[in-house]
Amino acid sequence: MKHFYCTLVFTITLSLFTGDLIAQSPPDTISKITDSKVPFTPGAFDKYLIDQLSFLILGKGNLQTGFGFELNKEKTDLKFNGLLLNSPKSLLTAEATFKAKEGFYFFDEEKGGSQASISLVYHVLFGKNVSSFVKRDEQDRKLLMVSIYNKLWRTELHYHYLKTILDSYNLYKENAKVKSTLDTLKKQYNLITPALPKFDILQPDQAKGVDIKAYLKNGNLGPLEIVDHDQTIKTIESSMYDLEKVLTDFKAKETYILKDLEKELFGLERTYTNPSAMGTHLNYLSFEGYYERESLNLFHFDNTLSFGKMFQEERRDNYGLKASFNYYYLKGPKGWKWVPNNGYIKIGGFAGRGTNFSKLTQKELETVSVIGEDVNGNSIELKDTKKAYSGETPYVYGFKYGLFADAYALFFKQKFGVFGEIKYENISFGDETGVDDIDLLPLRLGILYTFKSKEKDATFLVARIFMDRTDLGLSPNKPDNDLRIGFGVGIPINFR
Repeated sequence: MKHFYCTLVFTITLSLFTGDLIAQSPPDTISKITDSKVPFTPGAFDKYLIDQLSFLILGKGNLQTGFGFELNKEKTDLKFNGLLLNSPKSLLTAEATFKAKEGFYFFDEEKGGSQASISLVYHVLFGKNVSSFVKRDEQDRKLLMVSIYNKLWRTELHYHYLKTILDSYNLYKENAKVKSTLDTLKKQYNLITPALPKFDILQPDQAKGVDIKAYLKNGNLGPLEIVDHDQTIKTIESSMYDLEKVLTDFKAKETYILKDLEKELFGLERTYTNPSAMGTHLNYLSFEGYYERESLNLFHFDNTLSFGKMFQEERRDNYGLKASFNYYYLKGPKGWKWVPNNGYIKIGGFAGRGTNFSKLTQKELETVSVIGEDVNGNSIELKDTKKAYSGETPYVYGFKYGLFADAYALFFKQKFGVFGEIKYENISFGDETGVDDIDLLPLRLGILYTFKSKEKDATFLVARIFMDRTDLGLSPNKPDNDLRIGFGVGIPINFR
């Protein structure tokens, strides 16, 4: 008789409002799906968390591009990011950002310039990450366990029948990892499956639960040459089975068991538990190393030079490190109505090499040359116009460090939201440069509106209207006029 049982070993049971709370279990704790109080096994819960983290950082397409503009300046940004490596609790991503001289801008300083940056970012789950769930219906729990049992048992049975056929023709090679994987999964869910039945390959009707007749030959039973596991050619004198199909399906089944079966079981858990979710709280740390190239056209007045030679293309190489603590909240189908659908907080710091680029001003310079006169004696002038950056001090390197904090929240079924960003930045220069240290305290506050795509849980576009201050030490009124209202598209994270 096919039978199974489930038991619960859970070290800590907490309660959040009316929902039950499941936390990531320590490595030496065994946690099972056994009743309506525990929605996830530890492996499935870890997979759920890393999926949430991956979507938050990369989005579904692993490609993040965006453009934006501010009402009184020119800027464009293009950002790409993608996954390099992942583990059950961490992600390593690469990011590349390009900033053009002309166009709009978003998420950047006020002034444009040609810049390109490349960074590697390591994100790792941190502390206690939890999800809260309302109590599930007992029938749902039973359906989940029946689905898991059937998936495991039918997979093992199919593999067993194919292995028996191949073994009869000396085409089977033992793969201990397959048996070990199946045993581990059954232990993980505390399932006991019946002993594998004996199977006579001459009586395919004996195979129950799998359509073995699909592997029978329709005609010729004569000699067959086939490539086995060792990539050697073997000649089979007679076979009632299509051994090429059997061997192909057997190899595919091995790969499925080793790579995909556990993921599908985790998917079943999620299918049955997501409707009862109240919310997920995700904590993670991010560590980033970056390199940035600045390139701009610099003007330096020198009356001993011609106008064209007063311009020089300057390049600077900046690099540094960033670290941040991040908190993300995702409300589930059963979450409280007054709680935001999404919430995100990021707090961190940075240090590295920078420049006094923010103190340079972009100007349009013009020279007029008289090249002659027309027949009426009017002067004919030739104008030469160029855009360039200039400042009262030289363009030099300094040591940059600072702190930052960002916060986002989405309400009303993820349609509307608010956000805020504040940063303190200091750039110190050596006495020999003659450049004063720079202290900046920029602030940005605004509202969000999201546009959903046809794909479920996917956001197509995020529009932002914001109030911008480049430095809270400046006056929003005259003489500094440090207050701007802008519009942008895109944010550096992806909300579901």
